[in-house]
Amino acid sequence: MSNFLYKNFAGQNIYVVATSLSTGRRVAGLAAGITGQISKDGGAFVATNDTNPTDLGDGVYVFNLTQAETNADVVILTSTSSNSDIVLDVVICPTASTLPDVNVVSLSGSSTAADNSELFFTNVGFNASNSQIGSLSATGVDGFSVDQALRLLLSFACGAVSGATPSSGVITFRAANASGTTRMVMTVDTNGNRSSVTLTP
Repeated sequence: MSNFLYKNFAGQNIYVVATSLSTGRRVAGLAAGITGQISKDGGAFVATNDTNPTDLGDGVYVFNLTQAETNADVVILTSTSSNSDIVLDVVICPTASTLPDVNVVSLSGSSTAADNSELFFTNVGFNASNSQIGSLSATGVDGFSVDQALRLLLSFACGAVSGATPSSGVITFRAANASGTTRMVMTVDTNGNRSSVTLTP
């Protein structure tokens, strides 16, 4: 039997099935008498950190692995039961990394750029303040976030408008959605020149 594991990752499991030699049927309720041994990359077998597996029912048991127990290219689990009538399958687990095994020291000659890329693409954090993505996320456009800038643009391009003649002195642009929220109020002269603009993004 084989399982698939990610190499050197915590929170993973190996499942085993307990079968009766006399009946050929799976047997539940034996977790307290089952123990496991792990070999990594052909090394010596050692006791699993999870002393006894969890009984999932119908003769299926699960060993919870530590991160260290998965730090190998191949992990093999053997398990035994204190009940002599029970046989448990040997589980062979090849491992793989979720990301290509590439160590990028710098991007465009910058180690900081490489660090920022790692933060962004592994979803550990998005605080790459000196990158284009980080700067845009933090300060947006002219002090407005991307969402705020888009709301203002939609209001100007698609929202309801009142006072849309220079002679009115004030032109009001509302949100493009049904809320009708005032987004822009422009004070204009008779030529349409704006002397002041109030923005509510």
